[in-house]
This record gives sequence, C-alpha cells and structure tokens, in this order.
Amino acid sequence: MEMYFPSRWSSPALSLFLLLLYSGALAAGSSREVVGEGSCGDEQDDGVALLMHMRAATKEAENCSSLASNSPLVEEVLSSAKIPLTGQSTGNPPYGATVQEPFGQSSPVFPPQDVMYGSGQEAIEQDKRHCAKKFNNYTMEDFDAAWDYLTCELNRLFSNPTVAAAFDRAIQGLEPIVKNADNPPQAFPNPWIGASQAEFVEFMRSYFLTLPEPTGKDNGFSHILKMNFLQRRNQAAIDLFNKFKSQTPPATTATTEFFDWTYKWVTLRGMYMDSKASLATVARWVEYVNDPAQADNVQGNTSAYEGFDPDDPPWPRLQFL
Repeated sequence: MEMYFPSRWSSPALSLFLLLLYSGALAAGSSREVVGEGSCGDEQDDGVALLMHMRAATKEAENCSSLASNSPLVEEVLSSAKIPLTGQSTGNPPYGATVQEPFGQSSPVFPPQDVMYGSGQEAIEQDKRHCAKKFNNYTMEDFDAAWDYLTCELNRLFSNPTVAAAFDRAIQGLEPIVKNADNPPQAFPNPWIGASQAEFVEFMRSYFLTLPEPTGKDNGFSHILKMNFLQRRNQAAIDLFNKFKSQTPPATTATTEFFDWTYKWVTLRGMYMDSKASLATVARWVEYVNDPAQADNVQGNTSAYEGFDPDDPPWPRLQFL
C-alpha cells in the first residue's frame, strides 16, 4: 500500500508521526490476524471458561441431587413446604415498609441495615407443635449423610465466582479485633482473618455435628461466638448470609442461594439436636440441671416436664405469651 502526503503537510516531523501511526495500525492488524488464526483472543477464552464452569457446576448439582435422593433425612427437609419470610403474617417488612413503634408511631425502614429479609427468602415450614413432635429416630449415620449433601451444595456454590467474591468481601470486611464473652471480655485478633472457603466449610461441619455439653469447652457457645465474629459489624458478611443473590448453574434465576443453604443447615442441625443421636447429651443436661449443686446457679429444673404428654395440644399453655 502506498502512502501519499500532500506537499503542504510534508514536514519531516509530521511525516515521521504519520509513519509511526501507520506502522502501529499494521502491527495491530497483524496481531489481530494472528490471534484470529488461533482462539479468537481473550473473548473466546472467557466464553470457554464460562462454559466449562457451567458444565462443572451442573455436574456438581447432579452429584448433590444424588446424595439428597439417597438420604431420607435430606429428602424430608427438601420436600417440606416453603413459607415466605416477608408479609403481614411474618412481621418481617419488605423494603419501603414502615415498622410500627410503641404509642402508635411508625418509622421508615432503610435497607440494608434495618431490614433482614425482603429479598425473596423462604423458610422451611416446621410443625407448629415444635417440641411436642420434634423428636425423630434418625441416627448418626443419617446426619453424616446429611452433611455430605450440605458440603456438596456449599462447595457447588463456592464454585460460582460471584459467590466466591462475595465470601472474599465478607473476609475483607472483618473487624480486626474482637472481644469474647469473658468477664471482663478479652480482646484478640479476629479468628476469621485470612480464612479460606475450605476453612469456612470445616467450621460449618464442626458446628453442624457438635452437641452442646453442659460443662467444658463444647458448650455450644464457642461456635455461636465465632460465627458472630464473622458477621460482627461486617455488612458484607451480613449481606452474604441474608440478602445476597446469585445464580449458580443449573439455576436460571438469581436467588438468595447462600441464605437458602444456611436455612437447610439450620433445619437439619435442629433435627440432629432433636434426634435419637442426641439422647446421651440430653441425659447429661437433665442430670446437670437437676444436680442439687446447681440450685444457686440455675433458676429452674426439669420438674415442669414430669407427666408431660406430647400428644396434648401445647397452645393452651402458651396463652400467657
């Protein structure tokens, strides 16, 4: 290709500038041609990576579904009816609502700090008689299988870069120094600093399979407190556990997937604490509370449950609430 410079613009400096500009254009064109012969550049690479992720996540979902179908315990939970966490019957206002205050006044709700729900979350419906019918005969093997399903689902969510990034934001938003519940409280570095997804999964496993003991370090409070350290004054973590929406394949719409996972976790852990597997721990609690040595420390005992008939409707006794 020939280049023509009109004589009235033919200064050496301008000619050199145009020559360099032309050379750069040729180089860019050659570069595009070379890339075009291969993989169509980064654009196609990103598309291939996305497709690979979608296929892997869909396969993982199939694996998790297989674990669920092989667990009567998980199937019972997943087949339970769902109830929305917003609406007049729940007392949880959606965005833009007002909260009734004493003396007939009301105040507006400003998300995200003052509204926990309102993002389409659903709860797993429970029997209204609660403790009267919560006992179940599921064994430790059943709950081990339930955790296999839960960890599969959690790792599937973490395979979504959007969820992984939200978790990273939660870790970055930590309070660097936290205080425990000692008297007086002791300050120390937040134990979640630098935590990985694998460490979070392991914490949730330990928490899920722990039955609180009446004495000693495994009283249940240590897990509660550590979870609090993750979310304490940490809006990114609060959002992740409550309102954050994602769309992990094979999902076709964005929903509060992480919240949904935690609700399944809470429901299955509650069933674990109400199961045959927890009877030995319950017996130790009854013995501890009824020990005469606890008379000055415990303002009650289990005598109120003597003669309790679980088939009696519980609601007449609760009219004073």
